Amino acid sequence: MEEEALELKEQIEKERQQTLCDVLTEIPNRLAYDERLTLELANYRRKHDPFTLVVWDIDLFKKVNDNYGHAAGDQVLKLVASILNKNMRETDFIARYGGEEFVSILPSTDINGAQLITDKLRELIASSKFHFREEAVNVTVSSGFAEVKDNEEGEDLFIRADKALYKAKENGRNNCQAAI
Repeated sequence: MEEEALELKEQIEKERQQTLCDVLTEIPNRLAYDERLTLELANYRRKHDPFTLVVWDIDLFKKVNDNYGHAAGDQVLKLVASILNKNMRETDFIARYGGEEFVSILPSTDINGAQLITDKLRELIASSKFHFREEAVNVTVSSGFAEVKDNEEGEDLFIRADKALYKAKENGRNNCQAAI
């Protein structure tokens, strides 16, 4: 009986982990992001250790799909997810938010530190040599980021970071903007 209970518990945990992972990019998904953001907000309220939320968007992603097809778009999503995931600090969190958008949570990071981190990651993506069927595909990203404020809810923090993302897009793309 105990062995069956243990197997069932392991199966439930395996299925839970699957529900928190984006199938295409193999990074956490929006549900995992929601859980992590709740945890970071609780941590912030207890310790007042700053963290920054980053919203990433692949520039002109629709053109990739239109010009090269959805298989190329999928490969670009995987590439961006991989670069972000492999080049972030161990304590940072990255998730696919939806479509061509990703979100990062940077614990113990103020707005100035976030600027350095996001610029470094943006440059890594811009300098990646992505090819689809032997044709070079230019891939860039933009991001907006916001440092959490006292008494701020997760949705408000996201809205501020998302507005900064739109500012980055308006400023020509392939750049990172801090929220005011």
